[in-house]
Amino acid sequence: MSSDRRSWRCWADTAKQAADGERRIATVAEKRNQQLRLQMEEMQNSQARLMDKLITRYKEPTGERSQNLFAFLREELKRRGKKVVDMMPPPTPDSSGVD
Repeated sequence: MSSDRRSWRCWADTAKQAADGERRIATVAEKRNQQLRLQMEEMQNSQARLMDKLITRYKEPTGERSQNLFAFLREELKRRGKKVVDMMPPPTPDSSGVD
């Protein structure tokens, strides 16, 4: 009988260790999920702000809107650390009638 008790105790210890390990894994996974949710929420908020700014720019007169849109996009790219290529369209010639 004592060998049965020892076997039972060994099995119980193993089961307890496995359960503890599973709890630790679940805790780590939950923390990671929480971090990812926060990052996703941050990105969604950033995207909403960007859309609001673009909508505001769209409401401006066409020439001014284009210049402001390109300036805004250039600043946004700089802020995000990406290389900025001159995206501004060439200036339109003055329509004063001078050839």
